[in-house]
Amino acid sequence: RRYWFIGGGILLLTIIVVAIVFVVVRGSKNDASPPGSSNIPSSKSQVSLEEQLDIICSWIGLPSNIDVCLKTTNITPLPTTATGTIPTELGLLTSLTYLNLKRNGLTGSIIPQLEALTNLNELNLGENDLEGTIPSEIYSLTQLTTLTSYGNQLDGTLSSDIKRLTSIKSLFLYDNRLTGTVPENSFDALTQLTSLRLYGNSALVGSIPVFVCNRKISPQVDCDSIDCSCCTSGTFRVCESTGP
Repeated sequence: RRYWFIGGGILLLTIIVVAIVFVVVRGSKNDASPPGSSNIPSSKSQVSLEEQLDIICSWIGLPSNIDVCLKTTNITPLPTTATGTIPTELGLLTSLTYLNLKRNGLTGSIIPQLEALTNLNELNLGENDLEGTIPSEIYSLTQLTTLTSYGNQLDGTLSSDIKRLTSIKSLFLYDNRLTGTVPENSFDALTQLTSLRLYGNSALVGSIPVFVCNRKISPQVDCDSIDCSCCTSGTFRVCESTGP
C-alpha cells in the first residue's frame, strides 16, 4: 500500500505539471503575432496626433511642419493627382476656408470628418469617383457659400437638411445618381442662393419652388423629371433659367 500511495502521488503530480505546461504553451501561441506580421497599431486610435498630421501634410503636399499644416487655409490644387479615399485626417485642418479636390481619382465616400472644418467657405469635390450619400455632417457647415460635387456617383436623396446651409450661394450637384424628391420647402431658407444645378440625376423628381424662380436664381434641372415654371428647355433636355 505504501508503494501504491507513493506511485499514485507521483502520477497525480505529473498530470498537474503537464496540465500547467499545456496552458502556458497555448497562451503564448495566442499572444504571438502571425508569421510575417509586424507590431503596428491595430487602429487609428493608437496613432498619435503628430503622426496623423504628418499623413495629411504629405497628402496635400506640405512640408512635415505641423504648425504650417494646421494654419493652412487654402488647398488647391493638390501637387499631384490624388487617388484612393479621402483621408479622415483632413478633418484636423480646421483653419481651412477653401478646399478644392476637383478632378482627382478619389474613390469611396465623402468623409463625415469634414464636419470639423467649420470655417470652410468653398468645398469642391467635383469630377471624382466618389459614391454613397452626402453625409448629414456636410449640412452643418453653415459658412459654406459654394458646395460643388458634380460628376461623381453620389446616390441617395437630397436631404431636407440642406436648409441648414444658410450661407450657400452656389449648389452644384449635377451629374450624379441622386434619387427621391427635391425638398422644395428647404429652399426657402437658402436666401443667399444664386445658382442651382441639379440636372443629370435622372431619378431625382419633383419641382422647383415658385419662390426660387422669383429670386435672382438660375436653376438648371432635368426637363423630364423636375418641373420648373421659370425654366425653358435648353440643350440635352436641361431646363434652365437666367432668373427674372
